Formats: sequence, structure tokens, C-alpha cells
Amino acid sequence: MSKQESNFQEFLSNIEPSTEQVAFAKQAHIPLREYLSNDTTFKSCFRNSFLYGSYRRHTAIGDIKDIDIVIINELDPTSSDNSPDKVLKRLKASLDNYYEAAADTSYQRRSIRVNDPLPEKSNCIMTLDILPAIAPNGENQPLLIPDRELQKWISSNPKGHIQCISEKNEECNGALVPLIKIMKWWWKYQCSLKQPEVLRPKPKGFWVELLTSIAINPANTYYADH
Repeated sequence: MSKQESNFQEFLSNIEPSTEQVAFAKQAHIPLREYLSNDTTFKSCFRNSFLYGSYRRHTAIGDIKDIDIVIINELDPTSSDNSPDKVLKRLKASLDNYYEAAADTSYQRRSIRVNDPLPEKSNCIMTLDILPAIAPNGENQPLLIPDRELQKWISSNPKGHIQCISEKNEECNGALVPLIKIMKWWWKYQCSLKQPEVLRPKPKGFWVELLTSIAINPANTYYADH
């Protein structure tokens, strides 16, 4: 291994989420998912839950800032009782029962955010985004998710995206996921640390991930070439 490649490997090791951060993530999402599977508000329609987002796709860097949880529900999206607003309201009520203070949860456009899932951990800065979904054609197919702004259920395919990143990573001999982490850190350094006073678009990590997965050349061998 060249000195340059060795430096890239050392850099990647330095930006990996720590063991403590991974433990925080598990403490935040596992008990909550178990609770929602048995809560009276959702038990009758709860089918399953899965993780989505950079934590699940292993593209998170540094502190794990947010965890995305998809809750699959057996609901009729055409019923007036299951409008996006009403389903999100029921989900928020359930979460408010789980957490001590209602202020710990807030409405997002398509989900409910838990603002501080582990308040007892002073060095944990993390949020949870809980997204209810309907799987009309099965959980591995595009899902219907609520959109409060549009006031309708819209199509989304989170598992498809997870599979796409995984397959692309294999095609690139495991280089895509580490390269996404490098690009995310580069974006963070440029926009937040090196030139914070410069007004420029600040794309979310999701878009950096997509751009990297599109631009990567599987024929390249070394991170410097990438």
C-alpha cells in the first residue's frame, strides 16, 4: 500500500462514528421500535419497521446526528381516517406517551422528529425521524409515505435506495461507501469549517451521497484517483 493510500485509510478511520456513538444509536432506536410494535395506537396496524438513512447505509461520519426509522402500517390510504395529517397525529401521540415531554417530539413534513431521544447522555447529540409508511405491494417495493404539505400519500422507495447503494458499492469493490464518507467530510470542511462566511448552496448529505454514487468510476483503484 502506498503512503498516499495509507493516509486515506487513516483519514477514513478518523471520521468513522465511534463505538460510543454506535452504542447511542442502538440505545435510541431499538427500544422505541419495540414500543411502537406493541403500542395500542399502532399494534392493530403495525406490520414491521426498518432503518433507513446514512446510519443504515453505513455512510454516516463523525457523530451520528440522526437516525431514520420507517414504520410499516397496514392502513387504507384512501380512507379519510388515514389522511397524512391524522396518521402523523396518531404517531406523535404515541411518541408523546413514550417520551416524558411532548416538547421532545415535533412535526416534520413527512415524519415525526424526536429531538433528544437520550437526554441522560450529555455527549449525545442525536435526533430520530420516524416515518409512517404503507406497503401496498410489499415491503420491498415502493412505499406510500405521508406528505403534510401536499396532503396526500406519495411514493418513495427507501429499500430500493439501500439496495442500489449496496450493489454499486459491490461493483466498485467496496470503494463507494468510503468515498461517500470522504466526500461528505470534504463538503463539511469546505462549507462549515474552511469558509463558513461564504454564501453557497449547502447540499444535504443525501445529495452528496447520490452525486458520488453517480460520478464514481468503478475502474479506479485508489482513493486519490477517485
